[in-house]
Amino acid sequence: MPSRLKTQQGRPALEGGPQILEKARDRVGQARLLYENPAERDMLLRALTLELEESPAFAVSFITQAVNIREPWIGSLLRELGERVSSKPLRRSLRGGIYQLGQRGVAVVAEEERPEAAKGILRQTETQAPEASLSEFDDQGTRMLALVVPRVPQGRILVFGLIHWERGLEDLTALEVSRKQVKALMEETEIRAGKRFFPVDAGHGVFLLREAHDWAGRLKPEEEKVYAVLTNYLETWGAFPSEPNSHSFWKSLEASQDSPPRWDLLKEVPELLHLHLPPEEVGAYTRSLLEIQESPLVLNPAQQADRIKEVLHGAAATVFHPDRVRRLVRFIEETATLYRLKGMPEQAGGIMGALQSFQKENEGRGAPDHPLLIWLIRKELLPAEEKSADRLSEREERTAGGLILPAWVKK
Repeated sequence: MPSRLKTQQGRPALEGGPQILEKARDRVGQARLLYENPAERDMLLRALTLELEESPAFAVSFITQAVNIREPWIGSLLRELGERVSSKPLRRSLRGGIYQLGQRGVAVVAEEERPEAAKGILRQTETQAPEASLSEFDDQGTRMLALVVPRVPQGRILVFGLIHWERGLEDLTALEVSRKQVKALMEETEIRAGKRFFPVDAGHGVFLLREAHDWAGRLKPEEEKVYAVLTNYLETWGAFPSEPNSHSFWKSLEASQDSPPRWDLLKEVPELLHLHLPPEEVGAYTRSLLEIQESPLVLNPAQQADRIKEVLHGAAATVFHPDRVRRLVRFIEETATLYRLKGMPEQAGGIMGALQSFQKENEGRGAPDHPLLIWLIRKELLPAEEKSADRLSEREERTAGGLILPAWVKK
């Protein structure tokens, strides 16, 4: 989390290269997913406008990659970007991309006639809206939210929030910066965190900030003051959504799926494989497994498996209370959204479909004993189970007739 502004003097200008090419390809992939969704189009256009204006090398690479798509929506995207950017050379480059599409036989929607003065007013209004970005999750289920809130008449408030999947908002920092400093600080944060950031709709970002704050209550007093001032200021921009804007997408996905994927697809998602439960809550069950391992009673594999099963179900009943299950569902929803932002729609749809299967199967159960919850518990206690299996194989021996002999009768 950056604590101060760093000078960017002496920094070399960006040049075309593999990193810029990869970034351009990523942005074209995101545009393919987001442009035709009205709820996310404005966020996409704002983010692309800023990046195109700040890096001529990126602008050239992006236009080249976009033209290679050869689809009509690309022409509409380039036209809208041309209406927003303030640089005349960049505007000419975007028009050149539209011309290339036409030369390649792609039908491009003609630009709407609009007075230049009106276009300038539109650009000024649209670029003053708040912006938001989300990072990937780390191995602890934590990610960073970045909000860029315009100040009147100039400048920006750059807000960083650290959000845990269950504990909510754990840290909040707000910096007063210029528009040019936003890019430098975002790049510095990506490098320090080692995680990529993806632009999201500002309304979704504000919703996540409020949701995480309502869950947590872990902020320091001075951070609570920052949060109060920030949310009051954001309210002047209008009403923000009361639920994630991704819900509309997932509802349409559910309607289009004949047979949703099984819940066990979630066992292959890295973010869930790395998910950890509070050690203070699962510790008692780890000790119970150790007692099974070190019991003086001679247990055959079936008996031991039954006792382990009892421990796992007891742990699930205690650990997965309704509030935690609700937050787990939200974590999986946001994981699916993250894959969609990465340009991986099939994986995103698979995760969300599997989550819907889990919710349907878990609904109406009298206890939190769904196999997904049991798997999450087992994953936490797996080292103890592995030791149990090793010790069992070491101390047991069978006669020719199958009689189990404990270690103390071996010769």
